[in-house]
Amino acid sequence: ISSITFQTEKVNLGTNLFDGVTSLTKVIIPAWMESVPAYAFANETDLAEIDFTAVTSGNLAVRDYAVSNCPLLAKVSFPDKIRRINDYAFRSATSLTSVKLPEMSYLGNGAFRLSGITKIAKSDWPAVNITIIGDLVFAETPLSSIEFPDWMTKVPNAICRNCVELASISFPDNLTSIGYNAFANHPMKKDDPIPINNVLTEVHIPETVTEIGSYAFENNRGLTQLTLHEGLEILDNACFLDCRIKSIVIPSTIKKLGHAAFCGNEMESVTMPSTLSDGRTSIKFSTMVFAGNPMETFYFPDWLTVIPSSFLMNCGKLRSVRFAPNTTDIQAFAFQNAYMLSVGGSLPETVTHIGEEAFARGGLGLPYDQFFINKLEIGPDVQIDDKAFQYARIGALEFTSCDYNIGNMILSGVTSIKSVSFPDCMTEIPNGICMGWTSLTTVKWPANLKSIGARAFRNCINLDLDNGTEEGNVLDMTKFPFNQVQEWGDFAFSGSVNMEAPTKRPDGNTITKVIWPENGKNAAGEDLIIGRGL
Repeated sequence: ISSITFQTEKVNLGTNLFDGVTSLTKVIIPAWMESVPAYAFANETDLAEIDFTAVTSGNLAVRDYAVSNCPLLAKVSFPDKIRRINDYAFRSATSLTSVKLPEMSYLGNGAFRLSGITKIAKSDWPAVNITIIGDLVFAETPLSSIEFPDWMTKVPNAICRNCVELASISFPDNLTSIGYNAFANHPMKKDDPIPINNVLTEVHIPETVTEIGSYAFENNRGLTQLTLHEGLEILDNACFLDCRIKSIVIPSTIKKLGHAAFCGNEMESVTMPSTLSDGRTSIKFSTMVFAGNPMETFYFPDWLTVIPSSFLMNCGKLRSVRFAPNTTDIQAFAFQNAYMLSVGGSLPETVTHIGEEAFARGGLGLPYDQFFINKLEIGPDVQIDDKAFQYARIGALEFTSCDYNIGNMILSGVTSIKSVSFPDCMTEIPNGICMGWTSLTTVKWPANLKSIGARAFRNCINLDLDNGTEEGNVLDMTKFPFNQVQEWGDFAFSGSVNMEAPTKRPDGNTITKVIWPENGKNAAGEDLIIGRGL
């Protein structure tokens, strides 16, 4: 079909009217057609122009996908006022490089997604507010610049998502919020490659903005400079994830820092507010706020006494931190993989909780004679969760009391401690407490030992048990300190021997010799409980 002539009187039209028609290059919509049906002119490979200007009633509605997937469509003409452009109406119009939007009440999801639009100026918007603007309106287009109209107070969600050529953004002075994914570069499908914008180097956020939505500027890797003004309250999840921002000053008005808000940047400096506005003493944190940044120092203000989960995780160049004087809680993964971190003599005495893997691998990259912490003291006033100091460089361990609350393998993989002394009041050696301590040679055993936890000394390859009268590294259950032990946890000493001619047991544990009590009981006459792979 090369041309269409519409009747002068209104007729009822169904969907998909001319879907897939070839040779049709231009369509003029008649005055009576106030509703262009869904898919009416979709998939037309030769359509170059469509003209709606005859519909002057102000009630024109261009329905879903009405003119979608028309690769040669280069010109769209609207009257001054219409009612709505529905979802994906002009999707994939790859030859359409510009558009002047009419006055309307609704601009649908993805209306111009995957089109060829390269620039949106202020003059391309209507003079009055569009009541509803959907998501993804200009997503995945070759936009190089966009100017938002003065009447806009919120940048719509995902409006320029995956616009990797976007180099310039101009916001109106009265803007209050930037929607989620607004300028994000993120795969649309699970296996799609990650789109990256390297040309957007700076963004000027108006002082009126109070909220920046989730993923708003994700993967804008040319973005190195950012100023946040007082009045900003919410930086939502991953809003600046994987940009290249060098430094940031957080305003005192902030109320929420979302998950991974500045994760994966190039932060050399982070300045937190010394006090919070309105007399507040806390804000809402999510995880990984500044994770994966190269800063060497971090200063915690006095009000930040609970260090959030994963807050400085994977900050491999972090060397020193200043804790708030009354720090009470260091949550899970807070400093995980801070390879160069040293906190000196000890952690703040006010700390009552250290979360799972909070300092795992802390100081692991330090020179041989330096430690993440010179001495770790474990006592009744602090709860330490699983693997809290796994693989960290620790100078010494001291139990100040036998009233403690610790998880499994809190120090597993520590290779810097050569000797450890357990207090006589200790009756149970915790699970995995010395697992993987390859430098450990000597242990002072408690006088009343009753239980050795699972994997407590597994892979302590240089441990000298110094127990028994026979030559070799002998584990003698009939002599102190092991004659009182009733319960031997799974793999408690598995691999923890150092000998020239090892003997292999069928269960795979390499030992010199184990001397078992003939009656299968300890010195108190209790039946031994032997775990797997001792």
